[in-house]
Amino acid sequence: MQISDAAVTADDVELAVRLAVSVLREAPPEAWDAKAGSLEWDCWETVEHLSDDLFAYAAQLGPKVPPMGGEVPFVWESRRPGGPANAVHANREAGPDGLLQVLEACGGLLAAMVRTVSPDVRAHHVFGASDLTCTGRSVVPRFASCSCWS
Repeated sequence: MQISDAAVTADDVELAVRLAVSVLREAPPEAWDAKAGSLEWDCWETVEHLSDDLFAYAAQLGPKVPPMGGEVPFVWESRRPGGPANAVHANREAGPDGLLQVLEACGGLLAAMVRTVSPDVRAHHVFGASDLTCTGRSVVPRFASCSCWS
């Protein structure tokens, strides 16, 4: 995948989320509890983590003065040993449709932040200070990394 130097827009984020949800809706019911490719996580946990990434990117840009030294201090916890540490967890009783709604909601939060926050704003990211271009760009490859079924 070639990555452009052009800024990723809110429309790009919405498109990436819409395409991911469209593909994930096709997953057979048994796929959600299967390992996600080479990860130790199952497909459900992987989509939760993707949702959590979108949420976290948006949250970092929310404070009037975004943090530069660390993440906004949400509680990040794993639901099981070896599972992803997330602030966002989907209610399993809501099933895959509920999980995908969580993904859409978190994508919507990031798209809203990209639309409303000044492009000059910077915030902490584990790999260094991130602007809206870097945040948006880092989202897109994650959608391609989940191979939950063949």
